[in-house]
Amino acid sequence: MKTTYWQMTVVLTATLFGLTMPAYAVRASDAPTVEQAQAIVETTTAAVVAVLGNTGAPRQANEQAVVDIVEAHVSPYIDYERLSRLLLGSHWKSANPNQRSQFTKQLKLLITRSYSAALPRLVGVEVTYQEPRLSKNGKRVAVRTQVSTYAGSRLAVSYHMYRSETTWRLYDLSVEGVSMMTTYRRSFAQQLKAGTIDTLIEHMAGLNAT
Repeated sequence: MKTTYWQMTVVLTATLFGLTMPAYAVRASDAPTVEQAQAIVETTTAAVVAVLGNTGAPRQANEQAVVDIVEAHVSPYIDYERLSRLLLGSHWKSANPNQRSQFTKQLKLLITRSYSAALPRLVGVEVTYQEPRLSKNGKRVAVRTQVSTYAGSRLAVSYHMYRSETTWRLYDLSVEGVSMMTTYRRSFAQQLKAGTIDTLIEHMAGLNAT
């Protein structure tokens, strides 16, 4: 069965933000390690599962409780401006400050809405870990996992992180070899080819308003 863009978006966003990476502080003089990277995934997975179990928000379909989970466990740890720059590419350079601000705002809303819709499906998933891969320069790492779903299938999920001055940050995720960044970038490129960054922002705002 053919997977549409929005179906893939839900899958990728659910997996990514159900197991979101928190900021993981390291000293500037320290080289990042694969142990630290994997600890981010393991620790946060346990924390999110605990929150879901304690609040019961997904089962009760309590919208505000879901929003609270998003704000507390997702938004503080995602560099939305960096994601916006990567997704827009050269269009980011030509955008004015207001366009950049509005795009970043709509991207955050889009991710939050997708996460909130997918949150009920995340309770009870099982994650196993494979050998992480650290880049030669030590600045990037891929934490590789296998996620078992309720349906009994297993998904290969890789978390791609970069090291900023003081933390590890998530910049991409792939599910069965499909990159979240590539999926979003292709969709946005199609919108920009047919219009402008303003029409893309309007399109995103329309999706967020439904």
